[in-house]
Amino acid sequence: MYSSYTASPSAITTRIIGADTAIKALQQLEFAARRRVVSAAVRASNTVIVREARSRAPVGKTGELKRQIRGTVKMDQVSGIVRGEIKSRATKRQRDSGVRFASKYAHLVIGGTKPHDIQRKDGGSLATPQGYYHRVQHPGAKPRPFMEQAADAVFQQAINAFGVKFDIAFLKEVEKVRTMGALTQSFQAVLDGI
Repeated sequence: MYSSYTASPSAITTRIIGADTAIKALQQLEFAARRRVVSAAVRASNTVIVREARSRAPVGKTGELKRQIRGTVKMDQVSGIVRGEIKSRATKRQRDSGVRFASKYAHLVIGGTKPHDIQRKDGGSLATPQGYYHRVQHPGAKPRPFMEQAADAVFQQAINAFGVKFDIAFLKEVEKVRTMGALTQSFQAVLDGI
């Protein structure tokens, strides 16, 4: 598979050459096998982007934001559409051990903040290096869109990883079908055309 990538301020367009042949071959597999093939390929693509996003993430006092960048694969059960997401999210083990959710502030790092007042909800004082105050003025923060930059930087590598993993997973599923002796003539014709 080959892809081209173009971007404008509001949209990203991807054109994958060879996808029609892959889709035709996929349609010959049962639903669960199609899901396994596409999910594996999306996971491989996510891994490339997650690795780059972690390398670009700013490291604060704890490094939580960097550690909690994860890729997930979600599938719509009705339409069968498989979607990969990359976001900052703590694992269950991290949450159980008392680690804060990086996702609570990831959007503030990525999008930046305007200057604003900070005060405790319970009416107590805030400790600062200069002393204790009921209210402090936060100067704001510049946007650091490291997730978008990471996706842009490794887009072609992610597409390539998708294609390689797709081929491997598809051939694995075809081999399963062959060993069960369930290879139909129409499926064999599609395979011969690849």
